[in-house]
Amino acid sequence: MASFLFITAYDEFALGIRTLAPWLEQHGHQSKLCFFKKFEPAKYAPYLVEEPHNYQTIHTVNDSGLFSFAGYEANPWTSKEVQLLVDIAEHENPDVIGISARNFIDEKLCGLLQRIKEKCPNALYLAGGFGPTFSPERYLKVCHFVVRGEGEGAVLDIADAVDANELDSIKRVLNVSYLEDGKVVHNKMRPLITTFDDYPPPRVARDGGCFFVEDNAVSRAEAAETYCLLIGRGCLNKCTYCCAGEWRNLYRKDGQKVKPYRPKKLERALEEVRRAGGNGFNYLFIADSFLVMDPESQKTLFREIEKYKLSFAAQFHPDIALKYPDVVEVAYECGLTVTVVGIQHGSEAFSREVYHRSNSNKKILEFARLLSKFSQLEIQYHMITGNPLETEDDFKEQLAFIKQLSDDKDIRLSELSFNCLKLFPNTTLRKTITEQNLKQSIEDMIYKACMSLLRLELDDNEFAVIYEDKYYRKRPYFLMNKLYELYLHSKMTEALKKERGISSDETAFLRSNKTVFDLGKMDPKDIQVSEHISDVTISEENYFVAEVCGNDPWIILPALPSAGSGRYVCRTVLETEVRDSMFQIFHRDPEKPCANFSEEKSIRLKMSPGIQPYYIPLDGVDPLLRVDFGNKPGKYIIHSLEIREMENACGGQEV
Repeated sequence: MASFLFITAYDEFALGIRTLAPWLEQHGHQSKLCFFKKFEPAKYAPYLVEEPHNYQTIHTVNDSGLFSFAGYEANPWTSKEVQLLVDIAEHENPDVIGISARNFIDEKLCGLLQRIKEKCPNALYLAGGFGPTFSPERYLKVCHFVVRGEGEGAVLDIADAVDANELDSIKRVLNVSYLEDGKVVHNKMRPLITTFDDYPPPRVARDGGCFFVEDNAVSRAEAAETYCLLIGRGCLNKCTYCCAGEWRNLYRKDGQKVKPYRPKKLERALEEVRRAGGNGFNYLFIADSFLVMDPESQKTLFREIEKYKLSFAAQFHPDIALKYPDVVEVAYECGLTVTVVGIQHGSEAFSREVYHRSNSNKKILEFARLLSKFSQLEIQYHMITGNPLETEDDFKEQLAFIKQLSDDKDIRLSELSFNCLKLFPNTTLRKTITEQNLKQSIEDMIYKACMSLLRLELDDNEFAVIYEDKYYRKRPYFLMNKLYELYLHSKMTEALKKERGISSDETAFLRSNKTVFDLGKMDPKDIQVSEHISDVTISEENYFVAEVCGNDPWIILPALPSAGSGRYVCRTVLETEVRDSMFQIFHRDPEKPCANFSEEKSIRLKMSPGIQPYYIPLDGVDPLLRVDFGNKPGKYIIHSLEIREMENACGGQEV
C-alpha cells in the first residue's frame, strides 16, 4: 500500500485530485488532500498588476469597483501558512507528494515544493495538471516525475510501483515525463478515458482526509459552499487562447483519435447532485464549458437539483438553447441563478480568424434576448481585451457590436466583463503572438476596455469626442474617471461607499468637471523641479517619470486661481517600487514672497508600492503648491496629477 498527499493551490474545486484520491483508495492505497489557499474572494482594486499570475478583469462598474482579480494577487499566502503546509506534509510523511497545478503560479509552486522537500526528503514527488503538462521542464527541477494529460491510469501505475518498491519501472509508465541526462523524456500517452462508470465520485471534506489552509489556520471543513459538478470531459470549441485544444493535441500527436467531448452517463451526474445536496453544499457550479446533454436529460438533471434546493450556475450552448428554449426555462424554474454569454470579441472576422470561434453576432444577440427573458437571472457577458493582434478596425467593429447590445431593448446587460488576455503555454494564440514579436500592454487593455464600457453609456456625439481625443489614448487611467462619474458616484449609496472604502474626497473629485491644473498638459520646461530629482522624462504614454537621487524631491505648481477660499481636491496616480515613502503637498501664499514652505502648512500621506491613486483635499489652503512625491531615492512615475475645483460642481454644498 502506497500513501499519497496531493496538494493544490488556489483551487478549491480541484476535481483532478478529488477524483484521484478515492480512485487510489479503491485500489488499496492511501491518499489525503491539501487545499492551500482559496482562489476567491475576488479583490477589487484601482489598478492592474503588470504581470499577473491569475486572470484580471475590467468590468461594468458596479458597487465593488472597476478592476478585479483573484488567486495569488487577491489572496497571497503568508509565511505562517507556508509553514502550516510544510507541517502537514512532515506529519503525514507520505510515500508520494503530488502537486496539482494550473498555469498560473508555476514558479511559486515549485518554490513551495522545495520548502516541503527540505522536511520530507525521502518522498517521491509528482506534478500534474495543466501547468506541469505544458511546462514539465519547470516542475522537473523539483519533482521526480510529471504526469501529463489524464492522470488516473498513470498515478495508479506509480502507486503500484511504489508499493512494490520498483521505482525504476515508473520510467515506463504511460503519460509520464522525467529527466534523463539533463533532457526531458516524454512517454507516450495512454488512451483517454471513454467511460466513467468505474470511477468513484470526487472526494468531499465529509469523506475525511482533507486539509484546508487559509487565514493562517488549518481546517478540515470545506473552504467553499459550492459543489463543482463536471458532467463530461473536454470542450466542443477550439479556442486558440485556451489549453483545451492543446490538451487534445497531446494525444493526437501519438496517433490517437480524440473526441472533443466525452460525457458521463446521466445517472452519474444525478448521483453527484444527490451527493452535493447531502453533504452541506448550498450551491452547484456546473463546470462544463457547455451543457451538451440531450434536452430531456438536461431537464431531468435540473429537476433533481431542485429537489435538494440547490441554486446553480451553468453555461448553455447557443445552438442548443435557441433550438430548445424550454430547457433554459426549466433550468431557471429549478434554481439557475447565473449563466454566461461568451462573446470574446465583437468583430466576427477577428473572432473567427484569431480565436477560431464560430458564433455569429446575430446568434449571440438572439441568445442574449432569450436569456434576458428571465428577470432574476444574472447574465455575465464575457469579452477579451489586451490582444496585440487586434487592429483599430477590429476595435471599431467591437465598439459597434457593443452599441448593438446596448441599444437592444430586449437585452439585459447585467454585467459586461473584459478579461485581460492571459497567454498560456503552448496555446495557438501564444505561438502566433510570439512569432510576430508582439507585446501586451496594460494601458492598451485599460483604454480599450474602458472605451468599450463607455460605449454602453454615452450617446454617439459624447462618445465620438472621447474616442477622437488622443489624450485619453496616452493616459487611459482618465477614462476610469468617466466610468466612475457615470455610475459609482451617482448611483452608489453612502453606506456602500463607506463599506467599499471610497472616500468623500474621491467622490468630490469625480463629481467635479472643473480642472484647474493637469500635469499631463504641462510643458515639462515650465515646471520647477528640485535638485534632488536627477532626471525628468515624459514617457510615450505621457507619464511624468522622475529619477530621485535625494530625500527631498519636489515640483512647484502654478498658483491656484482662487485664494484660500477655494475648495479643491488633488488626485494623483503614482507608480513606484520604493517602500515606506511619503507623498506630501505644501502650500503658501504667493503674495508673501518671503514666506517659505513649511511642515505646518502641509498635507502628507504614506505611499504604497505599485500603481495607486491618492486623493488629497485642499480646502482652505494657500494657492501656491509644492508637491513632494517621495522622500527616498528611486524611480517615481506620475501617471496623472490633476486638481479640480469643487465649488461649482457641488453647488456649494458639502459632499
